[in-house]
Amino acid sequence: MPDPANPADGGLLVVLAPGIASPELAGLDIEATAEALPLIVDAETALEWTAPEWRALAEQAGQPFAGVPAPATSVPIDCSLVPCVALTYDDGPSGYTPQLLDALAAQRASATFFLIGSAVPGGADTVRRTVAEGHEVASHTMSHPDLTTLSAAAARAQVRDAAALIEQTAGVPVTMFRPPYGAVNAAVIDAVGMPAILWSVDTNDWRRPGVDVLIDRAVNGVSPGGIVLFHDTHLDSVTAAPAIVEGLRDRGFEPVTVSELFGGSVPAGRVSSR
Repeated sequence: MPDPANPADGGLLVVLAPGIASPELAGLDIEATAEALPLIVDAETALEWTAPEWRALAEQAGQPFAGVPAPATSVPIDCSLVPCVALTYDDGPSGYTPQLLDALAAQRASATFFLIGSAVPGGADTVRRTVAEGHEVASHTMSHPDLTTLSAAAARAQVRDAAALIEQTAGVPVTMFRPPYGAVNAAVIDAVGMPAILWSVDTNDWRRPGVDVLIDRAVNGVSPGGIVLFHDTHLDSVTAAPAIVEGLRDRGFEPVTVSELFGGSVPAGRVSSR
């Protein structure tokens, strides 16, 4: 005899407690449930009700268990004990960013993404995925101007408006920014009121030197506590990511976010390394 608690089609048994009233029940001429009322929900409808995590598990039913994926930052890293290097990517989100996230996830490595505010609405899903997978997001202004050429109010708006948009999209606070072109001065820093994150290694990926050169610059050109600059708008930088992470680890360095590099407390002012 079929078990009503486990419908054969993969549906769901729902039991309404006594005393429940609803417009849907009223449409069936039931003012309220007089006693426990069992209902069988078909499999397709039940799937629509479930959370994404449950659906992901349901789709794997019958498959060998391969473990549960963990975000890159699920195991805290103490950069006062372990030599760390912060990988950073500017100008996204772009069409290449999901590929970069795949590469970092495969390596269990984390990074900081400095986002252009105007690109965030079109890449909202990517921004949310970036945060969900344990990476850090920060402001790279709304439209990538040289902040030192703007009034204090305009410079603040460029950085803070992008930060607000990122926060609204990703649901996390934005606490730092990267000035476009590295152009920043005391007036801009005072106006913005956030740490300005620069770098110790500029890979110059925008000049398209090739994947091998990017790997060499990032792996061999950095020291412990360094911050490496890439752009996730360039395919070569994305393609090079797995070899860069492996190369850094071969040297004994752990790739981390900027905040992790400083133990969660990034210093104020202009920051280019730990």
